[in-house]
Amino acid sequence: MTSPPVENFPGNSLAVPRRAVPCRAVPCRAVPCCAVPRRAAPRRAVPRSSAMSQQFQVLRCFSCQTFQVQQVKKSSRWRCKLCGEKQTLLKEFGRGSGADCRRHVQKLNAMRGAMLDQLRENRQVEPDSGRTLR
Repeated sequence: MTSPPVENFPGNSLAVPRRAVPCRAVPCRAVPCCAVPRRAAPRRAVPRSSAMSQQFQVLRCFSCQTFQVQQVKKSSRWRCKLCGEKQTLLKEFGRGSGADCRRHVQKLNAMRGAMLDQLRENRQVEPDSGRTLR
């Protein structure tokens, strides 16, 4: 016959045999014979990211022309975060997760900024006459 596994506990110089089944219906942690190793929590079958994630949309303000991310709502009205204008949803430039929409908005606003810089370069003012160059 084989003996039960032996385990040393901190503060106890004697090796105490560990039982496979606790000696009481409710194991206590104070008595070493009842110390049963805990099992890890069961893993979820569905990853947390794929379960009903929040949807976002990419919109452009008619007043300040900046692209921005808004959560998808049932109503078609929204308010610009920069200029505060209330407006209706006319065109959606993208939809997806928050991170994807933020990257898309940064790309669109960077392209818009580059175009504005290029227009300002082409329309520089002559220092002497004050006329715009074309």
